[in-house]
Amino acid sequence: MRHTDPGAVLGSCGGVVAVLPMGSLEHHPGNLPLSIDSIIANRLAERLAEAASSMIDEDLCLFLLPPLSYGFSHEWLRFKGTASVSPDLLIRTVVNIAVSLRESTSLCGFIIVNAHGGNTSVAEAAARLIYYSHGVEAAVIDIWVIAGELGNEFCHGCGLEAEIAGELGLSYQGGSPDEKKLYCSDTIHYCRHDLVVGAGSGGPRVVEEAERRFIETLDVMARNCLSTTRDHS
Repeated sequence: MRHTDPGAVLGSCGGVVAVLPMGSLEHHPGNLPLSIDSIIANRLAERLAEAASSMIDEDLCLFLLPPLSYGFSHEWLRFKGTASVSPDLLIRTVVNIAVSLRESTSLCGFIIVNAHGGNTSVAEAAARLIYYSHGVEAAVIDIWVIAGELGNEFCHGCGLEAEIAGELGLSYQGGSPDEKKLYCSDTIHYCRHDLVVGAGSGGPRVVEEAERRFIETLDVMARNCLSTTRDHS
Protein backbone atom coordinates (compact mmCIF):
# COMPACT_ATOMS: atom_id res chain seq x y z
CA MET A 1 0.00 0.00 0.00
CA ARG A 2 1.50 3.31 -1.05
CA HIS A 3 0.65 6.54 0.75
CA THR A 4 0.45 9.24 -1.92
CA ASP A 5 0.02 13.01 -1.69
CA PRO A 6 -2.76 14.75 -3.68
CA GLY A 7 -0.41 15.58 -6.55
CA ALA A 8 0.73 11.99 -7.11
CA VAL A 9 -0.16 10.08 -10.24
CA LEU A 10 -2.73 7.46 -9.28
CA GLY A 11 -3.18 5.78 -12.63
CA SER A 12 -0.86 2.88 -11.80
CA CYS A 13 -2.75 1.87 -8.64
CA GLY A 14 -4.82 -1.26 -8.72
CA GLY A 15 -7.13 0.29 -6.14
CA VAL A 16 -7.37 3.54 -4.20
CA VAL A 17 -8.61 4.24 -0.68
CA ALA A 18 -9.20 7.99 -0.21
CA VAL A 19 -9.05 9.73 3.18
CA LEU A 20 -11.00 12.99 3.63
CA PRO A 21 -10.40 15.11 6.78
CA MET A 22 -13.51 17.11 7.82
CA GLY A 23 -13.44 20.16 10.08
CA SER A 24 -15.07 23.57 10.44
CA LEU A 25 -14.50 27.30 10.66
CA GLU A 26 -16.13 28.50 13.89
CA HIS A 27 -15.57 30.33 17.14
CA HIS A 28 -13.58 28.53 19.85
CA PRO A 29 -12.59 29.83 23.31
CA GLY A 30 -9.08 30.03 24.71
CA ASN A 31 -6.36 30.46 22.10
CA LEU A 32 -7.88 27.85 19.81
CA PRO A 33 -8.08 29.20 16.23
CA LEU A 34 -11.30 29.31 14.22
CA SER A 35 -10.01 26.45 12.08
CA ILE A 36 -8.87 24.18 14.95
CA ASP A 37 -11.27 21.37 13.95
CA SER A 38 -9.87 21.37 10.41
CA ILE A 39 -6.29 21.52 11.71
CA ILE A 40 -6.91 18.57 14.04
CA ALA A 41 -8.69 16.56 11.33
CA ASN A 42 -5.86 17.10 8.86
CA ARG A 43 -3.10 16.38 11.38
CA LEU A 44 -4.93 13.27 12.58
CA ALA A 45 -5.43 12.01 9.01
CA GLU A 46 -1.71 12.47 8.35
CA ARG A 47 -0.88 10.53 11.51
CA LEU A 48 -3.30 7.74 10.60
CA ALA A 49 -1.81 7.48 7.12
CA GLU A 50 1.68 7.23 8.64
CA ALA A 51 0.49 4.54 11.05
CA ALA A 52 -0.79 2.55 8.06
CA SER A 53 2.41 2.94 6.03
CA SER A 54 3.61 -0.51 7.08
CA MET A 55 0.61 -2.08 5.33
CA ILE A 56 2.49 -2.23 2.05
CA ASP A 57 0.96 -3.60 -1.11
CA GLU A 58 2.04 -2.26 -4.49
CA ASP A 59 -1.47 -2.79 -5.86
CA LEU A 60 -3.14 -0.28 -3.54
CA CYS A 61 -2.73 3.47 -2.89
CA LEU A 62 -3.79 5.47 0.15
CA PHE A 63 -4.85 8.90 -1.13
CA LEU A 64 -4.83 11.62 1.58
CA LEU A 65 -7.09 14.46 0.41
CA PRO A 66 -6.88 18.11 1.47
CA PRO A 67 -9.26 18.86 4.36
CA LEU A 68 -12.85 19.99 3.92
CA SER A 69 -12.47 23.05 6.13
CA TYR A 70 -16.09 24.19 6.47
CA GLY A 71 -18.75 22.35 8.45
CA PHE A 72 -22.26 22.53 9.89
CA SER A 73 -21.88 25.21 12.59
CA HIS A 74 -25.19 27.11 12.60
CA GLU A 75 -25.29 27.26 16.42
CA TRP A 76 -22.16 29.45 16.47
CA LEU A 77 -23.17 31.97 13.81
CA ARG A 78 -23.62 34.78 16.33
CA PHE A 79 -19.88 34.62 17.06
CA LYS A 80 -17.45 36.50 14.83
CA GLY A 81 -15.70 34.50 12.16
CA THR A 82 -18.00 31.47 12.07
CA ALA A 83 -18.90 30.18 8.61
CA SER A 84 -21.46 27.38 8.33
CA VAL A 85 -22.57 25.11 5.49
CA SER A 86 -26.01 23.48 5.48
CA PRO A 87 -26.10 19.70 6.09
CA ASP A 88 -27.62 18.87 2.70
CA LEU A 89 -24.93 20.80 0.83
CA LEU A 90 -22.17 19.21 2.94
CA ILE A 91 -23.52 15.73 2.30
CA ARG A 92 -23.74 16.37 -1.44
CA THR A 93 -20.22 17.80 -1.45
CA VAL A 94 -18.69 14.78 0.29
CA VAL A 95 -20.62 12.34 -1.90
CA ASN A 96 -19.59 14.24 -5.05
CA ILE A 97 -15.94 14.12 -4.00
CA ALA A 98 -16.17 10.34 -3.67
CA VAL A 99 -18.11 9.88 -6.92
CA SER A 100 -15.69 12.06 -8.90
CA LEU A 101 -12.72 10.13 -7.49
CA ARG A 102 -14.39 6.91 -8.54
CA GLU A 103 -14.44 8.31 -12.10
CA SER A 104 -10.86 9.63 -12.07
CA THR A 105 -9.18 6.83 -10.09
CA SER A 106 -9.75 3.17 -9.24
CA LEU A 107 -11.46 4.19 -5.98
CA CYS A 108 -12.57 1.26 -3.85
CA GLY A 109 -12.68 2.81 -0.36
CA PHE A 110 -13.45 6.19 1.22
CA ILE A 111 -12.66 7.10 4.84
CA ILE A 112 -13.87 10.34 6.45
CA VAL A 113 -11.78 11.60 9.40
CA ASN A 114 -14.02 14.04 11.28
CA ALA A 115 -12.99 16.40 14.09
CA HIS A 116 -16.10 18.62 14.30
CA GLY A 117 -19.04 17.53 16.44
CA GLY A 118 -21.55 19.29 14.19
CA ASN A 119 -20.45 17.12 11.26
CA THR A 120 -21.05 13.75 12.92
CA SER A 121 -24.49 13.02 11.46
CA VAL A 122 -23.48 14.62 8.14
CA ALA A 123 -20.42 12.39 7.77
CA GLU A 124 -22.41 9.26 8.64
CA ALA A 125 -25.13 10.13 6.11
CA ALA A 126 -22.56 10.83 3.39
CA ALA A 127 -20.77 7.53 4.06
CA ARG A 128 -24.04 5.60 3.79
CA LEU A 129 -24.89 7.26 0.47
CA ILE A 130 -21.40 6.63 -0.90
CA TYR A 131 -21.75 2.93 -0.12
CA TYR A 132 -25.42 2.18 -0.74
CA SER A 133 -25.97 4.49 -3.73
CA HIS A 134 -22.55 4.38 -5.38
CA GLY A 135 -21.05 1.03 -4.37
CA VAL A 136 -17.87 2.35 -2.73
CA GLU A 137 -17.02 1.09 0.74
CA ALA A 138 -17.08 4.04 3.15
CA ALA A 139 -16.40 4.60 6.84
CA VAL A 140 -16.12 7.43 9.36
CA ILE A 141 -13.43 7.92 12.02
CA ASP A 142 -14.93 10.59 14.32
CA ILE A 143 -12.94 11.82 17.32
CA TRP A 144 -16.04 12.99 19.19
CA VAL A 145 -17.84 9.67 18.74
CA ILE A 146 -14.70 7.91 19.97
CA ALA A 147 -14.30 10.34 22.88
CA GLY A 148 -17.88 9.69 23.99
CA GLU A 149 -17.46 5.92 23.79
CA LEU A 150 -14.36 6.26 25.99
CA GLY A 151 -16.35 8.07 28.70
CA ASN A 152 -15.70 11.71 27.84
CA GLU A 153 -18.49 14.29 27.84
CA PHE A 154 -18.92 16.23 24.60
CA CYS A 155 -17.21 19.62 24.84
CA HIS A 156 -16.34 22.55 22.61
CA GLY A 157 -13.00 24.32 22.88
CA CYS A 158 -12.34 22.56 26.18
CA GLY A 159 -9.30 20.91 27.73
CA LEU A 160 -10.01 17.63 25.95
CA GLU A 161 -9.87 19.28 22.53
CA ALA A 162 -6.60 20.99 23.50
CA GLU A 163 -5.27 17.59 24.71
CA ILE A 164 -6.13 15.96 21.37
CA ALA A 165 -4.37 18.81 19.57
CA GLY A 166 -1.37 18.39 21.87
CA GLU A 167 -1.17 14.68 21.16
CA LEU A 168 -0.95 15.59 17.48
CA GLY A 169 1.96 17.97 18.07
CA LEU A 170 -0.09 21.19 18.29
CA SER A 171 0.10 23.65 21.18
CA TYR A 172 -3.18 25.30 22.18
CA GLN A 173 -5.10 26.04 25.38
CA GLY A 174 -8.82 25.46 25.78
CA GLY A 175 -11.20 28.02 27.20
CA SER A 176 -11.98 28.32 30.92
CA PRO A 177 -15.37 27.22 32.37
CA ASP A 178 -16.23 30.88 33.02
CA GLU A 179 -15.56 31.80 29.40
CA LYS A 180 -17.76 28.95 28.18
CA LYS A 181 -20.59 30.01 30.52
CA LEU A 182 -20.44 33.49 29.03
CA TYR A 183 -21.05 32.42 25.44
CA CYS A 184 -23.24 29.39 26.15
CA SER A 185 -25.66 31.08 28.56
CA ASP A 186 -28.37 31.82 25.99
CA THR A 187 -27.62 29.15 23.40
CA ILE A 188 -29.71 26.04 22.69
CA HIS A 189 -29.26 22.92 24.82
CA TYR A 190 -26.59 21.60 22.42
CA CYS A 191 -24.20 24.07 24.02
CA ARG A 192 -24.86 23.10 27.62
CA HIS A 193 -22.68 20.03 27.31
CA ASP A 194 -19.86 22.46 26.65
CA LEU A 195 -19.71 23.29 30.36
CA VAL A 196 -18.37 19.82 31.14
CA VAL A 197 -14.68 19.31 30.47
CA GLY A 198 -13.84 15.80 29.29
CA ALA A 199 -13.07 13.61 32.28
CA GLY A 200 -12.72 10.22 30.63
CA SER A 201 -9.71 8.73 28.87
CA GLY A 202 -8.27 12.03 27.59
CA GLY A 203 -6.74 13.17 24.32
CA PRO A 204 -3.96 10.58 23.91
CA ARG A 205 -6.39 7.70 24.34
CA VAL A 206 -8.80 9.20 21.79
CA VAL A 207 -6.02 9.49 19.20
CA GLU A 208 -4.79 5.96 19.97
CA GLU A 209 -8.28 4.53 19.50
CA ALA A 210 -8.75 6.49 16.26
CA GLU A 211 -5.53 4.95 14.98
CA ARG A 212 -6.66 1.44 15.92
CA ARG A 213 -10.02 1.85 14.18
CA PHE A 214 -8.45 3.39 11.09
CA ILE A 215 -6.01 0.51 10.63
CA GLU A 216 -8.76 -2.04 11.23
CA THR A 217 -11.05 -0.32 8.70
CA LEU A 218 -8.28 0.08 6.15
CA ASP A 219 -7.31 -3.58 6.47
CA VAL A 220 -10.87 -4.67 5.61
CA MET A 221 -11.11 -2.22 2.69
CA ALA A 222 -7.71 -3.27 1.35
CA ARG A 223 -8.59 -6.97 1.36
CA ASN A 224 -11.97 -6.35 -0.32
CA CYS A 225 -10.42 -3.96 -2.84
CA LEU A 226 -7.61 -6.30 -3.81
CA SER A 227 -10.03 -9.23 -4.05
CA THR A 228 -12.26 -7.25 -6.43
CA THR A 229 -9.27 -6.06 -8.47
CA ARG A 230 -7.94 -9.60 -8.89
CA ASP A 231 -11.38 -10.93 -9.80
CA HIS A 232 -11.51 -8.39 -12.66
CA SER A 233 -7.99 -9.08 -13.90
